[in-house]
Amino acid sequence: MTPRIRLPDDHGFKVYLYFGDAEHGVPHVHIQTADGEVTIALGSESVAPHVLVAKGIKPSDRTRALKLVLRNQERLLRAWEELK
Repeated sequence: MTPRIRLPDDHGFKVYLYFGDAEHGVPHVHIQTADGEVTIALGSESVAPHVLVAKGIKPSDRTRALKLVLRNQERLLRAWEELK
């Protein structure tokens, strides 16, 4: 089962944690929109979240998704550690 993370300000995006993909060693989320998906590394205290892969997603949605991760970085990192 792939955990979906619900965030209060998610713009209708679907935020998932996958643990069996190629980026498994790097804490990250997959964010699905109506048009595509973006994979964003969660970063750390010293490294900001950043886009790893974007497929079919509008640039404006990619920016919104990255800002969403930035605002919720600590929560997402905690979820990564708890669920992996």
